[in-house]
Amino acid sequence: MVKFQGDTMTIKDKYLRILSCLVILLLGLSLVPSASASSPPSIPNVFEGNLKGDAASAGLGLTISAYIDSELVGSNTLKETGKYQVAVSGTEKYNGKAITFKLGGVASEPISVTYKEGALPAKLDLAFYGDFVPPTIETLSASPIFILNDGKDFSTVTAKVVDPKSSKIPSVTIDLTP
Repeated sequence: MVKFQGDTMTIKDKYLRILSCLVILLLGLSLVPSASASSPPSIPNVFEGNLKGDAASAGLGLTISAYIDSELVGSNTLKETGKYQVAVSGTEKYNGKAITFKLGGVASEPISVTYKEGALPAKLDLAFYGDFVPPTIETLSASPIFILNDGKDFSTVTAKVVDPKSSKIPSVTIDLTP
């Protein structure tokens, strides 16, 4: 260490420097965000297989949905006639609970399948019997035409959905993801 004339460090100065370094270190650590206590998202159960019964010839574009305790936990659109794939996302509270599948709003024949968080993909053939005419959107509009994602402006989306099987449509979901 180079000493300059008149440069003397007392024990008090050494402790003051050490204390200053510790304070700076503690302040730095307090500014680092701590890890969240929430659990990471679960790995969904993926089911895929053949459609049986009336659904064997169900058209493309129909939606297959999965429910646990009447709560929607997964859905996907048919991309191939007679085959399906759906990812069921749940939490630990759903472990061991029965999964109900619906195709175009028609429930599958009773099956024995339960949710298991993090399970490997499973092959499962499902049988559906009924009329699979999906609801159609007659009109769709947005005001203003461009939907802004600035957190300040609001947009209104209006859709008229018609279900030829029923005069009562329980809900309509409009997906605005790009």
